[in-house]
Amino acid sequence: MSSALALATVTAVLQARITTLLDRADLTGFTTRATHPTKADEPGVYLHLYEVVPNPALRNEMTPERAADGTVVRRPRLALD
Repeated sequence: MSSALALATVTAVLQARITTLLDRADLTGFTTRATHPTKADEPGVYLHLYEVVPNPALRNEMTPERAADGTVVRRPRLALD
């Protein structure tokens, strides 16, 4: 990452993606925040990025699978550390 703006952008994208996945899994009561937890009784996902690097072990583990008509059957995993 080259700047604080790049880290903020990646944090916002990951926060939106995790929120979408939590909603899709129908998990209620969880929130996604880009801060440190302030209360122990608030369940949620807390993001605090300081460095994002590709994970070489997971990079090629799962590629997108497509049906014969080209539609995505299984989305690829995000291979980040």
